[in-house]
Amino acid sequence: MTTPMRRQYLEQKGRYPDAILFFRLGDFYETFDEDAKLTAAELGITLTSKPIGGGVRAPLAGVPVAHVESHLARLVARGHQVAICEQLEDPRATRELVRRGVVRVVSPGTALEPALLEAGEPSACAALALLRDDDAHGDLRGGPRGVRRGWRLGLAALDLSTGACYALELRAEELPELAAPLAAELSRLGVRELLLAPELDESRW
Repeated sequence: MTTPMRRQYLEQKGRYPDAILFFRLGDFYETFDEDAKLTAAELGITLTSKPIGGGVRAPLAGVPVAHVESHLARLVARGHQVAICEQLEDPRATRELVRRGVVRVVSPGTALEPALLEAGEPSACAALALLRDDDAHGDLRGGPRGVRRGWRLGLAALDLSTGACYALELRAEELPELAAPLAAELSRLGVRELLLAPELDESRW
């Protein structure tokens, strides 16, 4: 047994499972469950609870709507993605549960608002794709021609704050050899958010 508002929250959260969901309730954006615990810890705010039906209470932590930008800036700076779930109608105009929906998603690599950016610092979002292939053009050190199994790592980056785009390919015989040059490129480009292709298993690094 649960409340209609709880069901509404879970529906929206299910659409953005990887983001902290800021759920608008009046003058506050509330977070629930694990999101609430994380938000309270990151922002240093009080963790409370709210009844959700059946005698059960869910962890709760909220921030005032009037000060949401400063809280977003802190969460984004710490690498979190936040989905803003807004009231889509005036609560005074309906006797039913107010309709809500996500109207904005903020992440470290897609933030555009000045308050969410560090002045003079790059803020790129990058994507990686990995492929193992046959290369018939000889070894990378100028050795004899022949078939060699190797790795290719594609990196594309976009800084939305400036419009700058980058794309490059890194190659090596062994996968661990790509880690150092990749880290150097991510640092050079100022990457704040990294998207991984399904075939790229982080555990290999």
